[in-house]
Amino acid sequence: MKYLVTGGAGFIGSNLIERLEQDILTEKIFVYDNLSTGKIENLTTNCEHVKSLDFVPKVDVVFHLGMPSSSPMYKENPYLFGEAMDIIIKILEFAHRNNAKLVYASSSSVYNGNPTPMHEDMPIMVTDYYTEIRYYLERMAQLYYQNKGLESTGLRFFSVYGKNDWKKKQYSNVVTQFALEMLKGKTPLIFGDGEQRRDFIHVDDVVFALRNAAKLGGYNILNVGTGASDSFNDVIAMINKRYNLDIKPEYTDNLIHNYVFDTLADTTKMRTKMYWRPKGFRINFHKYLDHLKEEFG
Repeated sequence: MKYLVTGGAGFIGSNLIERLEQDILTEKIFVYDNLSTGKIENLTTNCEHVKSLDFVPKVDVVFHLGMPSSSPMYKENPYLFGEAMDIIIKILEFAHRNNAKLVYASSSSVYNGNPTPMHEDMPIMVTDYYTEIRYYLERMAQLYYQNKGLESTGLRFFSVYGKNDWKKKQYSNVVTQFALEMLKGKTPLIFGDGEQRRDFIHVDDVVFALRNAAKLGGYNILNVGTGASDSFNDVIAMINKRYNLDIKPEYTDNLIHNYVFDTLADTTKMRTKMYWRPKGFRINFHKYLDHLKEEFG
């Protein structure tokens, strides 16, 4: 199998490549990444980094993860939206020409304004550029399936954390930011009362979902979450217990417009399509905390 991974030098992409390289069916992995947030050191010597899709031969599967992955990025530079649109069309055309399956990253942010648990048939109420570009990709993928027969699966990731997440710095998952601050003996800052909840899912489970999505036919939109949620206060308590600390968070007003207070995935479709359920947050998070302590403690 030959793969193209956009954003392969980034957080999720680098974890995906690491797993693909362990697969005996993998022949070649091409990485298309402008390194705007990805790190070249995340790439292995076994994959080929290309600067243009013109240099990529025929592949079997395209994993499109190469879009700005945080809402503040678009607020700081709204022109990123147009650039992401351009890349989306290039990727769709590339996958169509190659008769390759397309698997791409969408986001639970498309559920903003909906109650929990969040399921794939809920109405989409766009609230920012980040959400719109994800929804735009879903709609364009559907059009390419209807008009050109391109098979694709969009995965609506919930709150992903894990190896290489810390390299995103201020854009890393909140659990990573809390843990690194507390390892340094610093007080973590929470916007609001800390009772906001997230469906946290480990990157290893996300990688499993990506690989299995490549086996699906037709056009699909699937949630990728655990089906459980934890509050920010819960996360702080877990970090304190694991690291034998007693650090209280600092609370400040949450002034973010259209802030999402709770996310929780309905995982029915994912479990039905993939015959799989990810591990719970507490199991994976404890291992991740140990990993962070080895790296930074």
